[in-house]
Amino acid sequence: GSMRQEIKLVIGLLVLAGLGGAIYAVQQDDAEHLEAHAESNEELPTLKLTKDQIGTIDKVVVKNKDKGEVTLEKKDNIWRVTAPVDAKANQENVTRALDTLEKLEVEALIATREDVYEKYELDEVNSVHVQLFAGGTSLMNVHFGKSGSRGNMARMGDAASPAVYAVKGFQSYQFARELKNWRFNEIMAFE
Repeated sequence: GSMRQEIKLVIGLLVLAGLGGAIYAVQQDDAEHLEAHAESNEELPTLKLTKDQIGTIDKVVVKNKDKGEVTLEKKDNIWRVTAPVDAKANQENVTRALDTLEKLEVEALIATREDVYEKYELDEVNSVHVQLFAGGTSLMNVHFGKSGSRGNMARMGDAASPAVYAVKGFQSYQFARELKNWRFNEIMAFE
């Protein structure tokens, strides 16, 4: 009877191998589908920050397209605008913007060439450039650009490679505020 058992074993192994192969093929197919948009399969960077990391942020620099740059700093737990003017910040607007960073997901690599920056609004003039610091350490340095069906186009501000990614979860309006909307408005507060 050992011959029959061996045959059963071989068939069992073949079935297993076939299943494994099928699963592998499905996974490969999936990967290829994603890769079709990308030019290389380098690891996608992680952008989202944890609640704890967000809690440590003490400096935010946002360069909003052509509207100029605003610097916000947390001093004694209070957010202040420190450039281009010095004023108390709208605490809620800052907190709300930072809280959205928990939801950032890098979906796909779109391009690896600098010549597409302008098209995707990732050049210095058209991007929303967000830099976040905690105790002098950079937590995030990202240019966010055009938004479309696949999310927002983004590139890393300090990356060695010119990769462009599609990012989901970025709420541009939370960061692309005009100076007056970052500032604490006394008049509003009294109503």
